[in-house]
Amino acid sequence: MIRRILVGVDGSANSLGALNWTIALAQQTNAEVMAVHAMGLKPIEEDGKFLSPEEARHITAELLDSVWCAPLKNSGVKHQNLLIEGSPVSALLEIAGELAVDLIVVGTRGHSLGEASIGSTAHRIIEESKTPVVVLPPRPADE
Repeated sequence: MIRRILVGVDGSANSLGALNWTIALAQQTNAEVMAVHAMGLKPIEEDGKFLSPEEARHITAELLDSVWCAPLKNSGVKHQNLLIEGSPVSALLEIAGELAVDLIVVGTRGHSLGEASIGSTAHRIIEESKTPVVVLPPRPADE
C-alpha cells in the first residue's frame, strides 16, 4: 500500500510532469505527497549579484510553495513542500529514508542513450535507493 510519496521538484517542465503524475496517484491511493527540492550549496547569482545563503533559501522556498508546487494547492491531496540542502541524489535519498516514504518519483530530461537517457540524477537514485522509484520521461511538446 502506498501511503507516502516523495516527488522531486525543481521548477522544470519534467518535474511538473512528475508532480502531476504523483498528484493523480495520490488521489487514487489517498497517499500523502512530500514535494522535495534539494537546494545546491553553490552560490546563486541574480541580476549580476550573488545572493547570501539566506536570501537564496528564502527565494527558493517562495518558488517552491507558490510556483513549483502550485498544482498541489487545490488537489485535495495531503502534502508538504520541503526545501532541503545538498545534492539532489543524496538529499532526496536521505529524506526518503527519514520520512519512510513508500515511493520516490522523479522526472527526467532524457537527452540521449544509456545513463543520459534517464538522466544521471535519476539513474543514481535508482541505483542507490532502498525505496521503489518511478522515473517519468519527458512528455512530447504536443501533449
